[in-house]
Amino acid sequence: MHESRLVQLAVDGDRSAFAELAKRYRGMLYTAAYSVLRSADEAEDVAQEAICRMYTGLRSFRADSSFGHWAYTIARNTAIGRLRSLSREAPMDDLPDQESDAPSEFSVAVRHAVGRLPDRLREPVLLHYMDGYSTGEVADFLGIPPGTIRAQLTEARKVLRKELIAVLKHAVQEFVPPAELNELLVRLQAFPKVQPEVTIAEVDGPPPDPDYLEGHWGFTPLRLGGEVVVGFYDYPERELTGVSFGRVLGETEIAGRKCFEVVEADLPVQDPTSYHMSYWSAAEDELALLAVMKSEENRLMHSTDPGWDWGEHAYPRYPGRCPRVKRVRDEQFEGLDQTAMSPVGAYDVSVAGGTWRCLRVIHQESGALVEAYVNEEGRTVLWRRYNAAPEWSLDRVKGSYPKGSVEHLKAAGSHIVVYNGIEYVHWYDCMTDIVLG
Repeated sequence: MHESRLVQLAVDGDRSAFAELAKRYRGMLYTAAYSVLRSADEAEDVAQEAICRMYTGLRSFRADSSFGHWAYTIARNTAIGRLRSLSREAPMDDLPDQESDAPSEFSVAVRHAVGRLPDRLREPVLLHYMDGYSTGEVADFLGIPPGTIRAQLTEARKVLRKELIAVLKHAVQEFVPPAELNELLVRLQAFPKVQPEVTIAEVDGPPPDPDYLEGHWGFTPLRLGGEVVVGFYDYPERELTGVSFGRVLGETEIAGRKCFEVVEADLPVQDPTSYHMSYWSAAEDELALLAVMKSEENRLMHSTDPGWDWGEHAYPRYPGRCPRVKRVRDEQFEGLDQTAMSPVGAYDVSVAGGTWRCLRVIHQESGALVEAYVNEEGRTVLWRRYNAAPEWSLDRVKGSYPKGSVEHLKAAGSHIVVYNGIEYVHWYDCMTDIVLG
């Protein structure tokens, strides 16, 4: 039901309508409180109190105003009142982070880093990146124009970037010997803030046909000692918005099948998780993700679980042996197998002074198209993500760096690929440290 109708019903005394509104906005109320109190337990209590105050104050709500902004103001004012009460007992810096779900040290460090931002930056960051609200929704809550919110998020990323390399250290130190850590941090910081110019040219002749040794999405070479660092660049600005690290820890067994155990950690600008483990089978005729465990969920999901989607998690080990995409005209394709990655030819990829002969591989999923450029050794040099309208609105993608809608990207001149009549617009690039030498 549309929010305006729910609000009207709630004002008229419909308790179920108010319950639905409280459910929709509970996360926002919690974040409004947490941005002031920086204590999970206190923020939870304040969110509940704010819901009670909203219910008793419904009659005072003006129909011509924003319900989201009204609710956010109630939560924030309630949190400020609670803070004043607490400050009589202890200084703000002494208030503990009492997370009820016993978070990792990494996630606590992220919260502390965000907590040190000034209020005008901290609130948009928490609402947008950690709660997944769109820039439009955040603007509505805070009563600020969307353009100002986007500018504040950009400023916050620049401030946080200096701290987040140190934060990542806490996530990977369990998996990286101290003697190697400085070298890794140098690699993490080697990616330029703006992506170097990329040139991709189709060439005649047979494409590379490598053993597909890297784990798709993670890009980590699936061999003992395999390691990679990846930089993420958002378009059309081509700004560096995150860095991830992957390493093969060893071999193990999942569901009776031998596989590689891979750890991957992200700078939390893009996703405030510490790390996740993935387990890849590397049998002779396949490359398949058998299991994954995210540290914040503290559970292992594997291929024997109900709901495991082999179409999403299984990819061919030898992409050169798959049916090829049919080219209709330049950058237009049809006939792709929905569950497989399909090669489309040989390309030279030039970036940062180097050139690699690559196999171009395309994979289509709901609302998105991805392409990888894989060299003779099976290493991913470049990986690109495209989104389609109206299936995707970048402002609604949780934990990402939306620059606006797909229409915004098109207007800014982002590259377009057409598959089966649907336009897919270039959103971001992943560039591995292979191109940095």
